[in-house]
Amino acid sequence: MKRYSSIFCFFTDRLRRCIIASCGLFLFSFGYYLQLVADIGLPPWQALNQGLAQHLPITFGQASILISVLIVFTDILLKEAIGLGTILDAFIVGWGADFFIWLDLIPHQKNFWYGILVQIAALVIMSFAVSIQMKAALSCGPRDALMVAIGKRLPRVSIGTISISVSLIVLLIGFLLGGSVGAGTVINLVLSGIILDFVFTLIHFEPRAVVHENLLQTCSEFIRAVRA
Repeated sequence: MKRYSSIFCFFTDRLRRCIIASCGLFLFSFGYYLQLVADIGLPPWQALNQGLAQHLPITFGQASILISVLIVFTDILLKEAIGLGTILDAFIVGWGADFFIWLDLIPHQKNFWYGILVQIAALVIMSFAVSIQMKAALSCGPRDALMVAIGKRLPRVSIGTISISVSLIVLLIGFLLGGSVGAGTVINLVLSGIILDFVFTLIHFEPRAVVHENLLQTCSEFIRAVRA
């Protein structure tokens, strides 16, 4: 009886945390959508998604999923730990973006200044979304894991420098593929970190205090529950 109780607690806990992470990721995808309708230029990864979607028979969201899955495999090859949250991130953000694009709730902004306001609103919403996803403690997204993996192999280079370098490379590829690059791109690169820090301070969230669980730990906890 104790074994069944342990297994039940394991699954209900992981289900609860997966739901929390999924809600955060779905909200994050709404931020993706807002950045599109702001129509003043996209952040690097979104510009790459848009560029790929223009050259392949896939949607913006499907391009996001494709890139995320490729990055997950890269993370694994680089022996970086991934978790349930990493896998959820790879799919939900892309599906959510396509869902909001399909709903078409907000028209594309024709006024540049309104576009800036929408872009900033997107960054605020995405910052809240990140805090929700991280509270589930199921590991970070594919791109963050990639930054960590590269950082381990370039110990003399700061994570910030690596992040900026990767973003610039991704931005260049997205631009060459026809992705939208403009003032919104600059706003994202300059303000995203500032807004993230502001939101985390506002809601009293400390991301460094979160102890994430990777897939190996999840499997170990399941085996422990079965043996209880």
